[in-house]
Amino acid sequence: MVAEGTKSGSWDVQRRGLAHFVRYLEGKGGRLPAQEMDVSLWLVDCVKRDDRIDSTTAESYMAGVAAYHVQAGSATEGKVRNPTKGYAVRSVLKVVRKHYKLESKAQRPLSMAEWLGMWNRGFDLGEDSRKVKHARLAMVIATFGPFRAVAWRALKVTYKVRGGAVTFPPGSDVQIVRDGSWKGPYIMIKSIVDKNVDSSKVRKVPIPAVVMGVHTVRLLQDYLVSMRPPSGGYLLAAPVGQQKWSKAKFSSMGKLVKGAFARAFPGMPATGVAGNSFRKSWAQWMKRVSCTDSEVVDICGWSRTALLKATGTQVIYQKTEIDSQLLIKEQMQKRLNKVQRKMEVPAKVQRGLTKG
Repeated sequence: MVAEGTKSGSWDVQRRGLAHFVRYLEGKGGRLPAQEMDVSLWLVDCVKRDDRIDSTTAESYMAGVAAYHVQAGSATEGKVRNPTKGYAVRSVLKVVRKHYKLESKAQRPLSMAEWLGMWNRGFDLGEDSRKVKHARLAMVIATFGPFRAVAWRALKVTYKVRGGAVTFPPGSDVQIVRDGSWKGPYIMIKSIVDKNVDSSKVRKVPIPAVVMGVHTVRLLQDYLVSMRPPSGGYLLAAPVGQQKWSKAKFSSMGKLVKGAFARAFPGMPATGVAGNSFRKSWAQWMKRVSCTDSEVVDICGWSRTALLKATGTQVIYQKTEIDSQLLIKEQMQKRLNKVQRKMEVPAKVQRGLTKG
């Protein structure tokens, strides 16, 4: 039993996850449907046993357990409840996510040189242009947001094309803004599917017209005009064939990242390069150019709770406004290059001393 509309790959993971849980439950003398404590103890067992599994795998497995109980609840008119939504389970899952990531599964950020190398050399422009355009847009959205996978997968776009121009109604998650509030057009994304946000607490994410040398507004507009993804559908739904689109949320970012890295840097080990590398890169770059903690938290969509505890109440008043976010993103490449040059000078001096 899995959620309706689940892709085959995810279906396999959820099926394995449910089987894994059932084996554990039967070993303890239990059976389905399960209780909240059963799921909590199973999660602990997943990451503490000798042949423990990665925290991300455990969470994916739990989706299979959840799917079973959701469908069982529907079949019994609500008599069976979904134990994975309980407070105890969510608390255990939070600890598992934070402390039980297998080192072999850890994902790393990309350097600026790696990211630009992937952008310039990571896609075969002679291949299916639909797939290349889709991959590049996904790369831009995930990095320059930056967005967690749950957020960029859920973004929907509603638009109309008239004479090569694209217009967006107010309800579209993704828009191109040309209201004079900034020195040029920029992309504005409204996310309500992510950590720390909901329908009453929208995360507004601006992306300037040019970031890291990439013309983002031009990229998005060309994508909508030439590709015509379904208006009202997922912005990053994968293209299928020459004209069709997948109805499911895009879930192959990991494959995209690894493929682009391998093409851009043949022979180089890709350890840690994975689906979250784009998002992790932007946060790393911000710290590298000495952005403040408030700027990192606001732009990366993190919670201010931990920051508030660390820095005191003054952080409440240090909001990074939209124009400041645009400026930081616009100047990122310039600031990274400046940091790199400063690092190269001592190296040259050291080489000179060695020669002397």
